[in-house]
Amino acid sequence: EQEAFEKAFKERGPSLLQAKMDGKFAGHEEDMERARKKKNTIPDLWGTSAKEQANGVAGAAVAAGSRKSFDPEKDMQSSKPMSGTDFSKLVENSVVGLNGRFSRGGIAASFL
Repeated sequence: EQEAFEKAFKERGPSLLQAKMDGKFAGHEEDMERARKKKNTIPDLWGTSAKEQANGVAGAAVAAGSRKSFDPEKDMQSSKPMSGTDFSKLVENSVVGLNGRFSRGGIAASFL
């Protein structure tokens, strides 16, 4: 069984990531860009009533701009790290906010 798996794994060839790294898909950049930016034409009708689905209003609203394709150049940008003073202010404000809501109050915790 393991030998059959190893044989099938070798026959499969390299992964798509490895093929891309080797430059197998070079020369098709504009096709890949067009496919990535192609808008999803199937409306998402999840959560809409039967009447709204029949009218197509909700589907058109969802397809109009709620989804966008993943762009690693924009979506994977990291923001500037927080400075030490900003972090201490954040912690200080969090402690003040949490003490009001989640404080113990006047209830006794020990009955001994």
